[in-house]
Amino acid sequence: MHDAIHDPLTHLPNRVLFMERLDRAMTRRVRHPDYRFAVLFIDLDRFKHVNDSLGHTAGDQLLVAFSERLGTTVRREDIVTRLKPDEAANPESNTLARFGGDEFVVLLDDIRDPIDAVRVAERVQTAATQPLQLGAQDVFASPSIGLAVSSRDYSSGDELIRDDDLAMHRAKAAG
Repeated sequence: MHDAIHDPLTHLPNRVLFMERLDRAMTRRVRHPDYRFAVLFIDLDRFKHVNDSLGHTAGDQLLVAFSERLGTTVRREDIVTRLKPDEAANPESNTLARFGGDEFVVLLDDIRDPIDAVRVAERVQTAATQPLQLGAQDVFASPSIGLAVSSRDYSSGDELIRDDDLAMHRAKAAG
């Protein structure tokens, strides 16, 4: 069961588990109008360059190093970066996920104000500006981040992710 809902490279929850958690947050939002959450959609800007110039092994190392760094930037209640198989029974804590390729998502549960999510995104951005050590080389991999905050306008997690992905692509296009 653990392997079906976790990324084999980073050991983070995968898209399936993340979407389950997002659907739960959406349901909670309907039942409790004061409940707020946000989703960060994160894409590594120069990942393809690392894969092409240093090889896929270096690309894999970059993804693992970045996921570990990302885990240090979000609130403790928002993340368990590396789960042991027996810890997978508590999906409520699995909120940082690898969506695929060089895309990561973070569900920021129970925020008070949208500025809380902005602060987390700023911490991610700041942490990512520090070089990541791949063997003997320092690699810089800045992220583009999209942010979407829960609202009554969203009827599904897929809609929120769609807008989050659009925001991330706008951020990437803006540099």
